[in-house]
Amino acid sequence: MREQIGARPVWLAASTHAGEDEIVLAAHAKLRAAEPRALLVIAPRHPERGEAIALLADAAPRRARFEPVNGASVYVADTLGELGLFYALAPVSLVAGSLLPHLKGHNPIEPAKLNSAILTGPHVESFQDVFGAIQAAGGAQATHDADSIAKAVLTLWRDDAARARQVEAARAATAQGAGALDMTARRLPELTPKRPAQANTAHASA
Repeated sequence: MREQIGARPVWLAASTHAGEDEIVLAAHAKLRAAEPRALLVIAPRHPERGEAIALLADAAPRRARFEPVNGASVYVADTLGELGLFYALAPVSLVAGSLLPHLKGHNPIEPAKLNSAILTGPHVESFQDVFGAIQAAGGAQATHDADSIAKAVLTLWRDDAARARQVEAARAATAQGAGALDMTARRLPELTPKRPAQANTAHASA
């Protein structure tokens, strides 16, 4: 995939829902006015929507059909289990499911761990605690429409230092709870009731 993308500026719209694709495509049209070679990867939350998104994007190539990027301006990543691949490829990612009020957001921890600068829409109620910590640290930017998305992506593409600071802030914010699972596993034996010793029921032979 890196060979296919080459040096083109790329961004990811991750876990999009119906109604969000049009917003990110409008943002991408604005970006291409400034960066004509720009590539948008759309990874729908439900891969079965891949064909419909490709039609919205002028017959964009699709990952599910093993179609290469070539010179397309939009690529549809309509497969399961590969979102991490595209977070790792994209220096900037919009965590979608957040642009429309009824969607309530998706988890931003994966892009934080894979060094992709995080953008989000305003509706993240399902992950408010995580987004709150990341945004308070300066590790994510809130957007709300095509204009603000395009402006944020372009700024992060052009300012490597600002993007690096944002990525590091997100990684540090999410690392604060990283030891919780190990700590829980260590403490569980202390909290588990001890079984009473079983009486020895063996009897000597007659």
